[in-house]
Amino acid sequence: MKEKKEINVEIGKRIKQVRENAGLTQEKLAELLQISPQHLSNLERGTVGISVSTLKLLCDTLYVSVDFMLLGTTPEPSSSFLEQKLSRLSAEQQDILHSLFNLLMELITASQKESPSI
Repeated sequence: MKEKKEINVEIGKRIKQVRENAGLTQEKLAELLQISPQHLSNLERGTVGISVSTLKLLCDTLYVSVDFMLLGTTPEPSSSFLEQKLSRLSAEQQDILHSLFNLLMELITASQKESPSI
């Protein structure tokens, strides 16, 4: 039996984590990544390594950074990071997000007025 590489096991755990966070089954994510469910299972268990093309598709599909998938690091929030994510949305999706953001800001402002900090 071939020994698992530690890097594949670590990446596999992160693949499973982001899949579960996205609320996807292995079957659905495999379909989105254009791979078999068995291959995805092998990736998540770390028995095989992920190809660059599958890694890129995974990151684009689930809106995660390559840094996180490979290294487990979370990038510092920055305007360019947010711009990159927003650029992947359609104009309609951006409009919806803009409306949601405005509503959220109104709620935050209203809650601060109701319970001022000490």
